[in-house]
Amino acid sequence: VAVVLWYARHDNPAWTAVAAAALVVGQIIPYARARADSLGLDGTGGLAGRADRIALVCVGLVLAGLKVPWALEAAVAVTAALGAVTVTQRLARAWRTQGRALPAGSPDPIAARVLRRRRGAPPARPET
Repeated sequence: VAVVLWYARHDNPAWTAVAAAALVVGQIIPYARARADSLGLDGTGGLAGRADRIALVCVGLVLAGLKVPWALEAAVAVTAALGAVTVTQRLARAWRTQGRALPAGSPDPIAARVLRRRRGAPPARPET
């Protein structure tokens, strides 16, 4: 958020938009995984995880503080691009695992019920 505000304060709309895109994509990545997991799908993986994106922006901030030209802009642009790729990879992975059954003892019984209903299977009997 600070990088977006910094660009906005310095009247730089193009880089404000790129930084905002990186921020939005950074919020969508965990949502995509959580949504896939809630449906019993595999939403893990991707090119750049949270730690990778944070490290990239931190390096850009340090280099910008050392007066390296375009360091922060490059870091923000690469973060936005890697985030978009990561979201796409997670969605694709969830899409590919859509037809697979949940493993026995799945930690999410609600997702198991939803998937059984979607497949037309009868509800599971409670164990006695």
